[in-house]
Amino acid sequence: TGKRMPRRCTEIYLQFRAVPHSIFATSGVRVEPNAMVILLQPEERIQLTLMHKTPGLDRNGLRLSQVALDLDVDEQFAAHRRRLSYERLYLDAIEGNGTLFVRRDETEAAWQWVDAIFDGWKASGSTPKPYPAGTWGPSSAVAMIERHGHSWRE
Repeated sequence: TGKRMPRRCTEIYLQFRAVPHSIFATSGVRVEPNAMVILLQPEERIQLTLMHKTPGLDRNGLRLSQVALDLDVDEQFAAHRRRLSYERLYLDAIEGNGTLFVRRDETEAAWQWVDAIFDGWKASGSTPKPYPAGTWGPSSAVAMIERHGHSWRE
């Protein structure tokens, strides 16, 4: 998780693997990977991007394009009032419902996990990489992921 980035956003990006035996392999058409994006904030939305055969033919005999299926939670449930960030948490606390709260043993287990990361940094002599406020993070984050043949989603 990054802090002081250009905008506040939380999303989960899933890129599906290419199929092992593509029926479009000999067509010369570039087939983009299917993907799902689950946006958590500032808006709640689920987007599924798929390759789709478009009607008609071109010189390759086949036209494919990316299409997006989009579920906008705010739009879908516009008739329902959306709760504020901590409203549910406050209501649960008042009602004595502790399911959204972290227990002491969970907190201790989380700190053991974090302590192991700090110990690893200390042993290797590395530290978290600073970056200027308002940017998407250190350039070393880009280099790290590109070393493995991946890239950050724009």
